[in-house]
Amino acid sequence: MRHVETQIDIDAPAETVWRTLVDFDGYDRESWNIYIRSIDGTLQKGQKVKAVVTPLELPRMVIRATLSASDFPELRWAVKLLFPGIVHAQHYFRLESLTSSSTRLIHGERVSGALGRAFFPLVRKSRSGFIVFNEALKKKAETAHQEASRPSLS
Repeated sequence: MRHVETQIDIDAPAETVWRTLVDFDGYDRESWNIYIRSIDGTLQKGQKVKAVVTPLELPRMVIRATLSASDFPELRWAVKLLFPGIVHAQHYFRLESLTSSSTRLIHGERVSGALGRAFFPLVRKSRSGFIVFNEALKKKAETAHQEASRPSLS
């Protein structure tokens, strides 16, 4: 099995980061990141989702996957290409609470299967997109946390 993994620390509680991450409607509506442009589907393990991804060094891709984890603190989807056992990719986002107001996002992809080695260079090229996504999620979650922390003027 081969994998690519990135991480970033976010100055917002894990619950705020999670809400931002799983707000699938917000991806398309707000265009807050340039890597994952949209996610269509229901946030429930076993459900199918369709993600439109624009890797920085690759052409736009439409990914059809099945959610294999959808409960806090992990979102993960699985993609099987061609036939089971040929190429199996697990894309994941995992949150770790560092303090009550800071979170570490671990974002990556694991590839296995008979042709996993041949498919892996495509995943490795996606790493820069993972980093761009992480930074955009950090900015959006930190902004949401700051806005929620401001005292009300009423």
